[in-house]
Amino acid sequence: MILILTSEHTVQFFSIGDAIFQLILLAILAGIIGFIISIVRSNKGRKNQLDRIEKKVDFLNKL
Repeated sequence: MILILTSEHTVQFFSIGDAIFQLILLAILAGIIGFIISIVRSNKGRKNQLDRIEKKVDFLNKL
């Protein structure tokens, strides 16, 4: 079965509720991706900070 939708049919079957639902799902997806990226960056920054502290402690132990 082939269904050909013209512009008048797509406007008729498209509702504001569908658009809002899709925008909410897109926002949730973007939020999850952003959360994962922020966790990775935070862990990387924490590792760099611990490395700097370790170097300072090693320097102080040598004195």
